[in-house]
Amino acid sequence: MKLKAVERLTAVPQLISLNDVEVKDAILDCKKNFDAAKDVESIGSGAKLFQLDTPSGGYFFVMETSSREIHYLVRYKQVELSSKLNLPSGSSACRQVLVWRTTNSGYATGVAAKVFWKYLFHQYKVLVSDSQQSEKGKAFWQYQVQKAFETEHTVRLVNTNDWSFIELSSEAELNELAPKVWGLPDWFRRMVIVIY
Repeated sequence: MKLKAVERLTAVPQLISLNDVEVKDAILDCKKNFDAAKDVESIGSGAKLFQLDTPSGGYFFVMETSSREIHYLVRYKQVELSSKLNLPSGSSACRQVLVWRTTNSGYATGVAAKVFWKYLFHQYKVLVSDSQQSEKGKAFWQYQVQKAFETEHTVRLVNTNDWSFIELSSEAELNELAPKVWGLPDWFRRMVIVIY
């Protein structure tokens, strides 16, 4: 599956608060286009995981089947990376540009990591952190980096201004570099984590 929109990758994780309007718009987009969504798998006995492609990107979302209430969603986009990174040939890159879940839903438990590894990583082979993340997004990425090390994937910290990078070898190394990766000033938007 190819997405129609390919985002030019220009930046990395600046810490932000989640935008409630953006979340509401994404939920409405999924509900409005529900008939075009593909049923991916059942989540427990009362919900399903769906995938939806739109001209502006794709979604995975968990919807409770009886109420049609959305409990989790991720919007993702294919991105272009510089050839300076020497990524595996034939791979394309993807970034999650919005991740949200209800706080009290058992249906959303564990879905974010499943979508990250089982669906997005499997399809694209290269996942890139977004230019802005909430504190929960930062924690999610730190956990996925830990899983990447455990499964012997390559993890790089990339400066998108000049495409220089540091290949990370451990979670301790990422923790040591964290003050250079995440922060409040706009400068941090240039730093991204790449897993492949």
